[in-house]
Amino acid sequence: MKTDSYYERVLKGEIEVEVVLETENILAFYHTQPIWAVHIVVIPKVEVDSLMQLKDNDLILEMTKSVKVVATFVKEKHGAANVLTNLGEYQSDNRLLWHVYYGDKLEE
Repeated sequence: MKTDSYYERVLKGEIEVEVVLETENILAFYHTQPIWAVHIVVIPKVEVDSLMQLKDNDLILEMTKSVKVVATFVKEKHGAANVLTNLGEYQSDNRLLWHVYYGDKLEE
């Protein structure tokens, strides 16, 4: 039996998050287990394995615009922002997501 990933559980409302931006197709929220001092995740509401599998041009455009809005928010608040997505073995979860972050990496 497949268990839902962290992101699927967030989308189902099983994990409460602080939402930064939400559209019909995109959700951006502060990660509940941040890696950096400021760590916001931008995900599509439909399951897409990775950037390489993203074929819907409208979703690509909406994701890009949403990441831009979130990155602008972080930059204006903190003076800088990083934007990152992972592929292949660097993905801890087979789901397309963008990390928008600022600050030092938190200790593990």
